[in-house]
Amino acid sequence: MKKLLVEKSIEINAPAAKVWQVLTNPALSKQWIEQFWPGFGALESDWKVGSAMYWKTAEGTIDIEGKILGIEPVKMIRYSFTMPQDIVILTLDERNRNTVLSVVHGDFAEKPDGEECYLGALAGWDMNLPKIKELTERLNI
Repeated sequence: MKKLLVEKSIEINAPAAKVWQVLTNPALSKQWIEQFWPGFGALESDWKVGSAMYWKTAEGTIDIEGKILGIEPVKMIRYSFTMPQDIVILTLDERNRNTVLSVVHGDFAEKPDGEECYLGALAGWDMNLPKIKELTERLNI
């Protein structure tokens, strides 16, 4: 069976600490998540291994719950999203004050609607990564 794995990266003209802020600060993450999720409210977590992640609606109700599976501040976040086999890994690799943000999402091959989930995740990251880049590069922190 072929793998259905989203693997993408983008170079951002900013240090990894700024990219990390855009990924983990609720006010900033809202701006890139709402690109593909109209009506999104907030992504909340204490960003510790084993902790929950909550994707909330604009009304404040929990729509999706995930779990932090691994974390290295300013370097990597590994989390589950909706189902244990739906895993996302975000890595930040700083090079000369620029950061390469990479995402691996999936494998969707084992899901009954795997092809559809894969295509949705691919489209989502195609929107998310440029927005994360834009937000990070204009941040004044």
